[in-house]
Amino acid sequence: MERIAVIDFETTGLSPAQGDRATEIAAVILEGGRVVDRYQSLMNAGVRVPAHIEALTGISNAMLREAPPASDVMRAVADFVGDSPLVAHNAAFDARFWDAELARITRKRQQEFACSLLLARRLLPQAPSHKLGALIEFTRLPVAGRYHRALADAEMAASLLLRLEAEQYAEQDWSIVLLDEAQFVKNRAAQAHKAVRKLRARSKIALTGTPLENSLMDLWALLSLTGAATGAMTGLPGLFVAGIPAHSRPGADTLAGVSRDAAVIARTIADMRRVATSDEFDGNPLADMAAQSLTA
Repeated sequence: MERIAVIDFETTGLSPAQGDRATEIAAVILEGGRVVDRYQSLMNAGVRVPAHIEALTGISNAMLREAPPASDVMRAVADFVGDSPLVAHNAAFDARFWDAELARITRKRQQEFACSLLLARRLLPQAPSHKLGALIEFTRLPVAGRYHRALADAEMAASLLLRLEAEQYAEQDWSIVLLDEAQFVKNRAAQAHKAVRKLRARSKIALTGTPLENSLMDLWALLSLTGAATGAMTGLPGLFVAGIPAHSRPGADTLAGVSRDAAVIARTIADMRRVATSDEFDGNPLADMAAQSLTA
């Protein structure tokens, strides 16, 4: 995934054309399928927050009196986002305020806005509602904080976008899926790992120089993605390629190196089988699971 900025505004109302202003903004940067940076700030635009909006967001007039000027915040967040594509849930709303607040500091948006709400309507038509909170509940994604606060909403919109992207990829049939730096999907509980598992492919190849960082389950998780742990594969075999320092050479983590180092890969997996079934891990339930998978 390219660098994307997921943003969310809290405001005094629905329309800047009617004099409504932003009271808070957050931006979450996604890159490579994960959150890499965040920005959040209240913003004092010199207007009062209606009582019903304060009840909805929890943002009070007293809080805004202590907030930095809206113009300073917009300069900071615009520089933070740069020229990254923008995404928001119900982007038509956020785009109006983004453009209006930028205009007040004599700037103009250059990039496009994408809408996770419209994408969800296409990819999750079975959802009972396509409001952000309903989709978070429907997809069983974690609630990042209080709804109608900018950072929490931006975080949840970012999580939803990653889930929708995974759904879109899962609809495709692939011949080969090549996972470079595969250690980033070794956490079985992470959304990225689950998304890779859903991909339909004749073969999955995992390339990594660090297959084992925390426990033997790291290795099992990567092997399970390729089919090497379970034997559940069709067509071309699944393949797990680990960079082993004792045998490494230039190009060992490339497709050319895959063929050349096939014997090393086989020996490595055999060694891992022996480790998983050794007395050292006797009685460890996680090791038992890994051993069962590796010896299948």
